[in-house]
Amino acid sequence: MIRSMTAYARREIKGEWGSAAWELRSVNQRYLETYFRLPEQFRSLEPVVRERIRSRLTRGKVECTLRFEQDPSAQGELILNEKLAKQLVNAAN
Repeated sequence: MIRSMTAYARREIKGEWGSAAWELRSVNQRYLETYFRLPEQFRSLEPVVRERIRSRLTRGKVECTLRFEQDPSAQGELILNEKLAKQLVNAAN
C-alpha cells in the first residue's frame, strides 16, 4: 500500500496572552529532515518536537513553524507557560 507523505496541518490556540499557531508541512523525501522556525523564546521546544516527529516518521521533509503574537494589552513580561507549550507540542502530533 502506498501512503502519501505530503501533508499540511495547522493548530491555533488563543488566550488572554495572545495567540499561538503551529503549522506543519511535509513532503516526500528519502530521509527524514526537520526544519524549524520558532520565536526565540520558544527555541527550547525544538528538541522535544524533533524527537516526537522522529518517533512517528522515518522519512520526509518536515517544516515546523510556530507563530506567536502577544496581546499588546497583556500585562507584565512574557513568561513561558510550560502547560501551554506542552499543549502546543501535543497539537503538533
